[in-house]
Amino acid sequence: AAGASSGGCRLSSALVDAAMAAAAKAEAEATDGSSPPLSKTPPLAAGAARRLLPRIRGVALARGVALSNHACDPNVLVEWAGAAELVARARRDIESGEEVLMSYLGSDIDALELKQRSERLREGWGFECACKRCDVERAGDSYVIKVA
Repeated sequence: AAGASSGGCRLSSALVDAAMAAAAKAEAEATDGSSPPLSKTPPLAAGAARRLLPRIRGVALARGVALSNHACDPNVLVEWAGAAELVARARRDIESGEEVLMSYLGSDIDALELKQRSERLREGWGFECACKRCDVERAGDSYVIKVA
């Protein structure tokens, strides 16, 4: 059966079709507000889904991105580089053995306050961040963002 290929792994056409249908449905629900709540978390304010997530232009399964954890002072910035390419660029030197961490909140992460980051992560991803930056700021201390 024909399907999309990704780094040595072949996806079935049924999986690709299901992912495309899910993306189309998610975009429609995000724009018309018809999606049912997934939890007891209050629904996003009108237009909030558009601010949190970029407009869906397609579906991609990228192992490196899917397996990356979040940090509010990430050491890489993941960018869409065109037709079928994601690029992770180091924001600073990464030590040998250090986990590669990205921001789930996008490239404006440095400008967001603790409260904004916490609300977006709780609403959009369903977790409370426990990265070093959040821990330091929760304790009332200043955190110096590390960017080369």
